[in-house]
Amino acid sequence: MIRETNPPLYYSMLQGWIGIVGLGAFKLRLFSVVAGLLAIAVTYVGIGQNYSRRAGLIAALMLALSAQQLNFSLMVRGYTFLYLAISISFFGLLNIARSQDDPDRKLWLSWAAYVGGAIAGVYLHTTACIWPIAATASLMLVDRRFRPVVGSRWFHLILADMLIVTGASWWLYITYLQLRSPNGNISWIEPTGLRQIASSFFSTVLLSRSTTGWAKIIPLTVAGFALLCVIRTSNQVTTRLTLMCPIIAVLLFTLSSLKQPVIMDRTILWVSIFPLTLAAAGLDTIRNTRVFVIAAVAVMLLLGLNLVKNTHNLQIEDWANVVRTVSRDPRAVLVLDGESMSVSAHMACAVELGVNRCPFSLITIQRGDDPFDPWAWGYAAKAGVSRGGRLALPANANIYLFRRKSHDVLATLHRIDLLKSVATTRPSFLGPYPAPLVDSLIARASVENGLLRIEP
Repeated sequence: MIRETNPPLYYSMLQGWIGIVGLGAFKLRLFSVVAGLLAIAVTYVGIGQNYSRRAGLIAALMLALSAQQLNFSLMVRGYTFLYLAISISFFGLLNIARSQDDPDRKLWLSWAAYVGGAIAGVYLHTTACIWPIAATASLMLVDRRFRPVVGSRWFHLILADMLIVTGASWWLYITYLQLRSPNGNISWIEPTGLRQIASSFFSTVLLSRSTTGWAKIIPLTVAGFALLCVIRTSNQVTTRLTLMCPIIAVLLFTLSSLKQPVIMDRTILWVSIFPLTLAAAGLDTIRNTRVFVIAAVAVMLLLGLNLVKNTHNLQIEDWANVVRTVSRDPRAVLVLDGESMSVSAHMACAVELGVNRCPFSLITIQRGDDPFDPWAWGYAAKAGVSRGGRLALPANANIYLFRRKSHDVLATLHRIDLLKSVATTRPSFLGPYPAPLVDSLIARASVENGLLRIEP
């Protein structure tokens, strides 16, 4: 696990999901869609309990129309599950803060939600470690009952945090070991300046995937209604807590990035829970029915238009076309850059073709200085070797290339003066290339441990 920075919970659940529903692009995406729908339901219930049912309905509609929520709900990744887990934990904490002097036995479900959601969050993504720190600091700042020594309920909060640390201790230890070792899985995230950090939070946390053109209106609108909530309901501990949580979370994210950059739309997605809550509650404070309807409809139209605008930007890699096209060519050889691409190709064959092993030859180029995706080391398809240690390819083979941003096989071939006439602006899927490229690869590359080593 030290080689892989993503925690195992989502992938373990995904394996169970595959065991139940089987493989297939729709079936795999459906798992994240379910999490996205559950997040909408949790948002409705959580805000409905702590503000009003109308505020909960507004928030649920806003989340359902969110372009970024759709984007992550269609990824075969764990980010919607992370959002769901932190939502459950946060609304549990809101229930605790809203309670007065009720016996704690009436709040055990809320404490369980706070603790369980936080632990699940850590096992879904390491950056969720920020949440219990932000939650604890925020609750202590806005509610004196939870301040150490002077408060009447601070021990309950400390005990809950101790349970979170204990429950998450295995992955926290793994994270400690990862930080002590060079890891290409996170080193690719480039450092960003404060302006870019602010732009990332502005667009992602305020429910818009873009800060260009008219899309700027959405985060400004969300921020405006959140501010309205703060002004009109600042006497409520739930509002003060919901305001303080993102402030401290953003501060912690920024400080963490000074050591290791971690701020991306996917890692900070869960912070959008807080302004969504405040904006929905702010809309709910409008008592004039006509004004409320106009404002609510305007917000939903803005989100809906942004949703339509961003549907063509969904992150979909063209694996289906690649494996289907290559599998129809009996002389095909697919050349990929990096072992993770080879593992992904075999998974694409399983999903799209229903076979455990690709029905065509795979050749994996492994550069000696490649730091990326250490989780895949040792799992790539093995290339054939001739007696001289050279690559064994039939003379009539057809070479296909599939490129990704961090694994651009064309750029790798350009470095050894192959396919220089093919521009890097060309599509990600290239080929077939016949005999000349086959001869060049055989002459310029050797095979070590089943991987193609490029010789300058």
